[in-house]
Amino acid sequence: MIQEHQREGEEESNTESTATTTHKHNPTPLHPTPESTASTAPKKPHRSNGPDDTDLSVSCNLCRPSSCDKITIVPVDSAAKFSPAIFKSFFSSIRKSPRSSTSSASPAPVPAPAANREEEWKLAVAELSHKLLMASRRRDEAVLEVSRLKTSMSDLEKKLSNLETYCHSLRSSLNPSPPPPTVVEPFLRAVSEARAAVKHLSRSVAAQLRQSGGGGKVLDRIAGNLQPYEVKLSLTKNPKSLLYYLEALLNRAFYEDMEAPGFERGGCEAGELDPVQKSEANRMAYEALKGLTWEEVLNKGTRHYSEGFSRFCDRKMSEIASSTLGWNKSWPEGLLQAFFGGAKWVWLVHLLSRSVHPAVGVLRVEKGRRFEGEFMEDVVVGGDRGRRGAASEVRIMVAPGFYLGESVVKCRVLCGSQSSVVREIGA
Repeated sequence: MIQEHQREGEEESNTESTATTTHKHNPTPLHPTPESTASTAPKKPHRSNGPDDTDLSVSCNLCRPSSCDKITIVPVDSAAKFSPAIFKSFFSSIRKSPRSSTSSASPAPVPAPAANREEEWKLAVAELSHKLLMASRRRDEAVLEVSRLKTSMSDLEKKLSNLETYCHSLRSSLNPSPPPPTVVEPFLRAVSEARAAVKHLSRSVAAQLRQSGGGGKVLDRIAGNLQPYEVKLSLTKNPKSLLYYLEALLNRAFYEDMEAPGFERGGCEAGELDPVQKSEANRMAYEALKGLTWEEVLNKGTRHYSEGFSRFCDRKMSEIASSTLGWNKSWPEGLLQAFFGGAKWVWLVHLLSRSVHPAVGVLRVEKGRRFEGEFMEDVVVGGDRGRRGAASEVRIMVAPGFYLGESVVKCRVLCGSQSSVVREIGA
């Protein structure tokens, strides 16, 4: 339709231009009137509407010279004024008009009532409020879940750290590394000094018993403590054997709970918790106390030099006096000095054993265990050396031993054959 309309428009424009260029301009003939013949005045232009006129033009002699614009009227057939092509073009343009097509396709929308619009807004607001509430709940649940996850991660990190520490300690116990030489030599010296000091204390106790005429209740308490080892006390035989058993009882009292911090059973770690720093603190405490003398203790007391050592001395003095010996009277100065020597070196052994990580382990054996020369040292009494064979067993542990890395400090034991009789010990 558009192409046909364009073609018709082009034909009309061509016809129009052809007629304009080929038409010859002649003065327009005027109908004769009486006034026109008589007057020579300028004539007004006149247009003839006669049917016979084929060449209609208007000429104005007042428009001279020729440079003035000319008005040309193109003759149009009356029948062509209402050509079907015109109607066809008009209706085609109507059909192409968006407004006419829209208006003809559907009627104009009728505005909804105000009440319906208000109801729709309320529904939309309610739906948005519900969605906002649900989103807030999901956000709160997500925040709570994140908090729970953080707590769980913190617990897992703590458990993992504890597990790593446990694995490290287990690996160290399975493959113990030898302590450095700077610790081994002082430790061996301290063990030797402690054993000598406790032996001196046992001799001092035996001498005090002799001075007190047998001791009475003291001997009864010692005999009661030795009863599990099948030992009878006699005032007339083997005074040397009595020293071994006294030494065994004193060492058992001194080294009890040595693995615990400060010899306190069930006690908590004091001071540093880091293994390296704790080891260094114990080594410094050893250096500060190893030169302590009895005269300094008499002047200032043990508490002035070490709070832990002072508590250790008070506790061990009470245990030995009441439980081991049953001694309820004051101790003479010589016995007190011997006790100080034993307590000091046992405490120094304790400090050095904890100056390495892991700490030095204590080697103890009980009565009836088969003698093992790799871990035990036999304390021979009298002529029993030749009578002891492979079947000998431990009767009592005189002094504990120690696991020092891959080495062992042998414990001292008193052995006897399985068929040996009960021994009598004299004062």
